[in-house]
Amino acid sequence: MELKQICKLAIFPHTSPFANQRLIRMDCPTHHSYYQRIFHTVFITVLVFAICSCTTDRIYEVEEPLNSGSMTLGEHKLIKLQKDHETIFKRIEESDDTTKFSNLELNIRNLITDYESYLTENPEDVFALILYGKLLRKIDRLDDAQLVFLKANSLNPNLAVVKQQLGNYHAEIGNYEEALGYFLIAVQLSPDTAIYPYQLGELLYQFRDLFLSSGMFNRDTLDRQMSIAFAESARLDRANIDFQFRYAESFYDLENPDWNTALKAWEIVGNSVKSEVEIAAVLLHKANVLTKLNLPEKAREIINSVTAPELTESKEQLLKQLP
Repeated sequence: MELKQICKLAIFPHTSPFANQRLIRMDCPTHHSYYQRIFHTVFITVLVFAICSCTTDRIYEVEEPLNSGSMTLGEHKLIKLQKDHETIFKRIEESDDTTKFSNLELNIRNLITDYESYLTENPEDVFALILYGKLLRKIDRLDDAQLVFLKANSLNPNLAVVKQQLGNYHAEIGNYEEALGYFLIAVQLSPDTAIYPYQLGELLYQFRDLFLSSGMFNRDTLDRQMSIAFAESARLDRANIDFQFRYAESFYDLENPDWNTALKAWEIVGNSVKSEVEIAAVLLHKANVLTKLNLPEKAREIINSVTAPELTESKEQLLKQLP
């Protein structure tokens, strides 16, 4: 696997069978259910709003800055490590030159050596352990990262970001019960951080069949908890289109959805998107919900207003559903 592909694993989600394999990378929002089930056109490509806007080491995991006037030599070293870390991965994401990747690979090896050297001198620096663990995850050394986060957890069991990272690992290898425990604690420790209820909702959705067959949840309880989680992530970060979209989409995943609430959720998404195709796609979602509300004439009016050629097949499928 090329260096850029390895590093992108922490950015773009992927799916695979549950048993004994990686399920998904839990770091970012994924939009999968309704588009894969209903719309078979470029819907999936056009409306994947998750473009790494919520990677957990950029937006949601902001540690308190150190006071430069009172920093020790070790803290200065850690600040430099963090800056090198951010610089290297920014270059990877921005570069398309294969030659540059080989140079960056050397930079990453040197950064790993620097982290290990620092942690040899400061083995109980939880902040450094978190940064190092995230670095290992980015280069797909997930088992090594898990050991680092377990150590951080043993040093400070009250950090939501550490619980989240431990939960990510268990979700990705299919240990859904372990992942659930960690995500629930993360939400409890940091109730105002939107990514945590988002990931909780995604876990409940991804492993729904296994949760139900294990007897941990009945369908009503699971649907209610999943819906609450997605609604909470959307409430906590109203500017994040990923969370707004996933909340609106989640109504399709419920056994007994409240379609009036779903319609309001799609209206919020529609107020946030900008391109013509995105706006048109959200209109089709609203039309689909209106159909489920037994308002076919309103649905037909909206469907006929959509002129984007990319969505012709989706329009036709929705029109076929109308009486």
